[in-house]
Amino acid sequence: MLKRLLFAVFVLGFVFALSGTAIADIGEKPVEGLNPIPTVNPNAQLYNNDMDARPEQPSFKKPLDAQLYEVQLPGGNVPTVPQNYFCDFDYYYDDTCTAVYVWSIPDAYGDDLFNMRFTVEDGIECTLKVGYILMYGGYTVGNPDMRIYLWDTDGFGFPNNKLDSADFPNAAMGGSFFWAWADWAAAEWVFTEGEEYHIGWTILGGDPGDQLWCASDKATGPHVGEYRSSENWNGYWGFMADDWPSAGDIGFLMESERCCYELPYSDCYSQSWDDG
Repeated sequence: MLKRLLFAVFVLGFVFALSGTAIADIGEKPVEGLNPIPTVNPNAQLYNNDMDARPEQPSFKKPLDAQLYEVQLPGGNVPTVPQNYFCDFDYYYDDTCTAVYVWSIPDAYGDDLFNMRFTVEDGIECTLKVGYILMYGGYTVGNPDMRIYLWDTDGFGFPNNKLDSADFPNAAMGGSFFWAWADWAAAEWVFTEGEEYHIGWTILGGDPGDQLWCASDKATGPHVGEYRSSENWNGYWGFMADDWPSAGDIGFLMESERCCYELPYSDCYSQSWDDG
């Protein structure tokens, strides 16, 4: 009995000794010599909050009530595109539209290089022949020429490197609506599945105050929401849908004629056997 009592006293003393040490240890810790390790990056991308890696966009936007110019198409139909090489045509505007918006270079805001982005579908390879742009002659001022550009894409929906250009003379312009074009067949620009390119234009020569006008649908086509139309303002690219909230995601009446071929398809596959 005495041995059990002594053992109990010994255990209780040991417990109190440990408790005293623990209680004494709850004081302020010295901060000298500590090297805190940051575990959170304040610049880290938040979940579901994609960082915008596009080229810098202009903060300037047209007013919500920016004036738009609407014109009826003759006969209520888009004029027929001249067919030079009897190849395939690619476009992204509403081909059922009976009226269009028309856009000038220059305009009241200094916009330039209206353009459309074209995409080569899966399974084909295309050689670009001609780029077409529907122009409106009713508001033309002066006698300027126009220059039509071909660019590759920057991967974010905007033109990148200039690949080619061609001039369309004022002498070839005529009528209320007319197609201007650039023939690039000799250059043999080839684009394969998934690749994109841009066709656009600017005014060339003429006198101060001269203007040329191109046409677009009224953001009614099946490709609304794809952000294929863009412009250049003050050295920056911007989508028409963003820069012109009063117009929406319009599609310029631009087409590319291209000869396309199906890419060779292979159903080859590999097999292996384990003889072990």
